[in-house]
Amino acid sequence: PVRPVPQLLDGHSLYRRVTLTPSMCGHNYLFVAQVADWTWDTVSTTCGTDMYHEKNGSGLPTYLSFFYLRIFGGPAIQMHHFTFGDVIDVVTSAFNFGTESMLTLHRIARASGDGASPRPVDPFEFYERPDDSCLYVESLNRGTRRSRLASNEALVKSSPARIAASHLPVLPDRYAPGLSYD
Repeated sequence: PVRPVPQLLDGHSLYRRVTLTPSMCGHNYLFVAQVADWTWDTVSTTCGTDMYHEKNGSGLPTYLSFFYLRIFGGPAIQMHHFTFGDVIDVVTSAFNFGTESMLTLHRIARASGDGASPRPVDPFEFYERPDDSCLYVESLNRGTRRSRLASNEALVKSSPARIAASHLPVLPDRYAPGLSYD
């Protein structure tokens, strides 16, 4: 199947309707890897760059790597509830953490037929009033580069040179991921 073209909701959020394929299913790394793809697509689109080909100020390849990941859902939806062929609605909103880090919040729900327009992921909804019928993912990614060719050992902090994040909303301090991470 062709990957769906995401719809830009505003300057910091993307919406996509996705039919799950076997490579996206499961309660394990398969689904989490798909979330990473949605993160990279959102950052690329909202920050005016191509994270698949980004370079740092010295011209070395740089990419986003998971630093912190938190997944939670209500009783109606968990990662192990998905199977191939399911249709889901995914909204991903990016937040300004400077050029070294990117925070994205994902809201994942079974596809809706109600005709309602998708809306960005609001931090208040995400952290204080989550919808029990949605799965949520908080992803903090750091800009990194490899210190040795073809190895992910000893990654080095490295900001993408062309990333534009100043227009993204700033997450209120009370929702800082460090509070959960620590």
